[in-house]
Amino acid sequence: MRRNGEEIDQAEIDRIWEQTFKAYQEQLSAYYSTSQLWDDGILDPVDTRNALGIAISVSLNAPLADPGYGVFRF
Repeated sequence: MRRNGEEIDQAEIDRIWEQTFKAYQEQLSAYYSTSQLWDDGILDPVDTRNALGIAISVSLNAPLADPGYGVFRF
């Protein structure tokens, strides 16, 4: 606004800050991120052992590939 020669209104800054803070607080929740499909969902801690058992079982059924060099990251 200063570049355009306009005065900066403190009330406008406060309004923008409040909107940003409110959005930030809402988006901190794990329920928000899972509702946006950014992950595979929330796992109930009671089901952790069962989910890990299934994942390990599935990984053991996959055929082993030829040994390689892996992934290089710099």
